[in-house]
Amino acid sequence: MTFVSRLGRQAIAQCVEQAPTLMGPRTELQNYRTSGGGLSQAASEQLRAAKVSAVAAGDQLLAAAVWVLESIGKAQSRYAEAVHLCRQDRYYDAWVAFEQAEIQLCHLGYHFDDPVDQFGVAFMPGLIHSQGLRRPEGEQGRAFVLEETCPGGHRPLVSRSLIAPLGCRQR
Repeated sequence: MTFVSRLGRQAIAQCVEQAPTLMGPRTELQNYRTSGGGLSQAASEQLRAAKVSAVAAGDQLLAAAVWVLESIGKAQSRYAEAVHLCRQDRYYDAWVAFEQAEIQLCHLGYHFDDPVDQFGVAFMPGLIHSQGLRRPEGEQGRAFVLEETCPGGHRPLVSRSLIAPLGCRQR
């Protein structure tokens, strides 16, 4: 990915936002709140075709923009999968998916900014950290729980689900 770092973050963001060939996948990823995140098969195919075309033409900026959208799609998919796994009480698998989403976002952060959070790039890490999975004290193996903090920022509260927090344990 070294080719991305030689290009300006602003130029990559502008290409992501304005490249006509990326409009379909970009729109899908911007609608992550209603679609559940990730890319459809058709949008993935569009990105693959755009990448092949960009590489053949030597257009590093467009190739970088495609990589950005692919990375956002992967992070959104893994995040949505993690939430789904939490709802099924599969906390270890959810933790793995959250970690994979976080890794994608970490790599993306070196090359792309989403200041108005059009793609959930700022939303996802905040929620991953505020709703973090951890091992219960004294537990071994694959046991994980979710930690939530009440809105007042008081002592963390242990919950079994992202959907049903137990309440604040303020001291």
